[in-house]
Amino acid sequence: MAYVAADGLEDLFKTLDELGQVGNRIGVSSLRKAMKPGLEIIKKDAPHDTYEGRDNLKIGTIKRYKNGGLQGAMGIDSTNWEQCKQLWYQHWGYNNYGGRPKAFRGRVENHVGWFDKASDNAKDTILNILEDEVGKALDKVLK
Repeated sequence: MAYVAADGLEDLFKTLDELGQVGNRIGVSSLRKAMKPGLEIIKKDAPHDTYEGRDNLKIGTIKRYKNGGLQGAMGIDSTNWEQCKQLWYQHWGYNNYGGRPKAFRGRVENHVGWFDKASDNAKDTILNILEDEVGKALDKVLK
């Protein structure tokens, strides 16, 4: 799963904290909306030779911490492991011992680190949309 830190949004999140439960709902729904385009970027950057794996990447749980922080996960978790495990091995690399007589045997590292690169590509999009979504939601509540 990818984790993106939201730096520079302290004022917005401080206002959300001051709103209590309404602010909690705004933060979670805004983060989920912001993560959708980010997930599409990650899917686009996933290795193409992994069958249905990249189509099964998903937005996972969103957690709220006592200090007011939010953490949203996306990518691979226990619920989509079977469909996406090949992407995990592509990210970290693996040893192919070959099942076919003429198959390549050895260390496969063509796509090592692809998920980190894809997450970095999605980060700015997610943060920009998150800022817009939180701002819109606060405008609605504060009117």
